[in-house]
Amino acid sequence: MKEYIKQFYNEGLATIFYKKPIAYVDKNIKNKNIVKFISLIIKVIYTILAICFAGYILYKKL
Repeated sequence: MKEYIKQFYNEGLATIFYKKPIAYVDKNIKNKNIVKFISLIIKVIYTILAICFAGYILYKKL
């Protein structure tokens, strides 16, 4: 299951919407608590975006 979660956050649109913003925040903010909080928010937003996109594709196919 861990492998599927890592694959979800490391492939596809995640390079644009997840990996690059996390790398930018990690590089520019020194406080680790703020980095963890912002990365959690970005992860939640990306997950919701991916679920909405998948639902839209499913809706259009049916």
